[in-house]
Amino acid sequence: MPLVIETQVDGNVSIFTLKGPMTLGPTLSALGHRIRRELETSAPAGLVLDVSSVGMVDSAGLGELTLVYTLAARRNCALVLAGVTKTLQNSLELTHLDLLMPSAPDIASAKKVIASKAGT
Repeated sequence: MPLVIETQVDGNVSIFTLKGPMTLGPTLSALGHRIRRELETSAPAGLVLDVSSVGMVDSAGLGELTLVYTLAARRNCALVLAGVTKTLQNSLELTHLDLLMPSAPDIASAKKVIASKAGT
């Protein structure tokens, strides 16, 4: 099953809902391409990655999350992960990526984190 990426915009926040595995394969790199395009065309204040339906993340998936963080940071765009599973949380903590990418239990909470970072 390939990684499926759905996008929606809510105000000044772009929400990416990810479904399926974030593992090495041809569909994984599509995430970075979609994020790059979104940042270039709409310049959102924040990005929410809803990972609640991501079943598996390998080192390539963590690498892709790091790329997404870098793309967002270069544009002063807040990034928040929503719906992080216990397994993904463990991987983020092990690699210390949890210090770079805050998480929230759901999309609504993630948008509040972004709003607080933007000072609105």
